[in-house]
Amino acid sequence: MFKVPKKYQAAIKAVYQDEDGIWCILNPGWVHGVDETQTIHCETYKELRSELPDIKRVSTLN
Repeated sequence: MFKVPKKYQAAIKAVYQDEDGIWCILNPGWVHGVDETQTIHCETYKELRSELPDIKRVSTLN
């Protein structure tokens, strides 16, 4: 099981694993990477941990 570091708990809605790998779903107002997606897909928990610093907060106001 993956323990979400405190620094990222507000950003992460859920982390789960299925036959396709590990999925991390972000809360509204948070995005990941240059594509600004709300879902992170990885093969390992180690890979997921390395992706967490790329999470950033975005404005939800239009």
